[in-house]
Amino acid sequence: MDERSDNTKVFSYYEGFDERARLTDGAGLLEFYRMREIIERFIASSPMVILDVGGGPGRYSNWLAGSGHEVHLVDPVQKHLAQALEASESQPDYPIASVTEADARSLPQRDESADLLLLMGPLYHLPNREDRLAALEEARRVLKPGGILIAAAINRFASLIDGLVSGYIDDPAYISILQRDLSDGQH
Repeated sequence: MDERSDNTKVFSYYEGFDERARLTDGAGLLEFYRMREIIERFIASSPMVILDVGGGPGRYSNWLAGSGHEVHLVDPVQKHLAQALEASESQPDYPIASVTEADARSLPQRDESADLLLLMGPLYHLPNREDRLAALEEARRVLKPGGILIAAAINRFASLIDGLVSGYIDDPAYISILQRDLSDGQH
């Protein structure tokens, strides 16, 4: 049996979740602006080739394309690809260069073809260590020498912190989720 994770759970999750709205208000908006601030530290003034792996509905891709960069979005979820294309069409002077269905563990891009690669989602959707390493190896493969990888991950204590802040810590259903998060990192 293949030890690699399949995307069934990811697809199922996003069927009932609006990722497009997640980065537009509350904590999600704070995340978006904080990540923009971090990304801007590494963006050159001249146009860069940027690969947004797991770019979802294209919030970062559209912002970067609007700044004059050649941005290629890759995501395994059809719903996200359609949303990214729709958002790209709303800025016709600075569209996303390409929107491709693919998995972070097997990218269609050529070796050494990107100046900057965003990996801000796949690592926490890949629960197996081997899959995370495969995604990081693919990122290394497609980055040009001296290229920059910006990755995000969620540690196993995130649910504990969220439960304390949000008041879920006394909910028996939440406690079972929290126990699994703390024991093996699976949410």
